[in-house]
Amino acid sequence: MVALETSHPFVFVLMWKLLTYFVDTGQGFEVVERDYEIPISADTFLHGPLVDWGMNDYLEIGQRADGIESRSLLTFDIGQFMLESQWGQEDRYPNINQSTILRTSLSLSCTNIENAGSTDPFERNFQDTLHVGRLLVPWEEDVATSVVRANGGQFWEVENVGTDGTDATASVASASVDITYAACQEGASVSFDITDTLLSWINGSSPNYGLVIWAEDAMLTRKWIKFVSSGSHDVVNHPVLAVTIQDTLVTTPGEYSFQNNIFVNFHKINIRPS
Repeated sequence: MVALETSHPFVFVLMWKLLTYFVDTGQGFEVVERDYEIPISADTFLHGPLVDWGMNDYLEIGQRADGIESRSLLTFDIGQFMLESQWGQEDRYPNINQSTILRTSLSLSCTNIENAGSTDPFERNFQDTLHVGRLLVPWEEDVATSVVRANGGQFWEVENVGTDGTDATASVASASVDITYAACQEGASVSFDITDTLLSWINGSSPNYGLVIWAEDAMLTRKWIKFVSSGSHDVVNHPVLAVTIQDTLVTTPGEYSFQNNIFVNFHKINIRPS
């Protein structure tokens, strides 16, 4: 069970000190890509004010037969990713010139489709637009309900998470979903591009309290979709952030000059964390 808060403030200081890069004055360059997966660190879903669902093996989004909307909360600890991506590749790439995050994809694996109007699962499908917002306040996996977000009487400003800048931002990423029960059982998944969100966590312009996911038309139809959660034994299909970093490498000798780097991303440094 995890209490969420921003971490690794020293990383941001180091990054700001490294806003320089080598300019090509005759040397050759090579472009390579590195892929990382950031595992989930906490997740739950909200369904009503009385029960916390953090121990379940699934996440839920949509509207159940009881007419109550479900929304999912997730967070990812980017600390280890920061260490590995900044310092872990120096031996392989000792001549990194510039690095940029190309893309960051949040992936959720479907585990079930529910429909209040159908008893035959193979007649069920889930059609809606799912939205992702950045959470602006901390929450706790084993406490959070549609009313309470953390121990000590900490409540959501708006019930079921306000996505108007109170508890969370408005949508920062979305995906049109059209999944049948059969496709879900065959391993269908949903992905969101949250590159800008990861960069905001890294450069400190927004706190890393995680994400909230909701269905745009949740209250219009009594359909809901379930995704594999971190509580599932199906570890391979846990929620994950897949990150691709592109490095520009100096491949031939040459003179170097420095100029300001406008990108606040990842750069090779020779300082190892204590």
